[in-house]
Amino acid sequence: MKLPFNPQDMSPFLSEEAIKYHYSKHHATYVKNLNNLSEQHKDLKSLTLEDIIKKYDGSIHNNAGNKYYIFRKTYFIYTQNFMHQKYEKDVH
Repeated sequence: MKLPFNPQDMSPFLSEEAIKYHYSKHHATYVKNLNNLSEQHKDLKSLTLEDIIKKYDGSIHNNAGNKYYIFRKTYFIYTQNFMHQKYEKDVH
């Protein structure tokens, strides 16, 4: 997902530097990790983030099977996307 707003528009609440760092490092790492997991769990490639969250419910704490790990990575991406969309509405 591309940021739906210009990071400069968040000033003075959040700095452009902080937003760009968070998005290009933190958020991108979660996306990369989920993409890597999709190589091991081929079914992930055909699912939306919402579908993955439902399938790998956070109540399943099975790290050996990666179910909770998949949930955490997906949930973070989903909430970050939601936050970015909310920022976009607030900025414009």
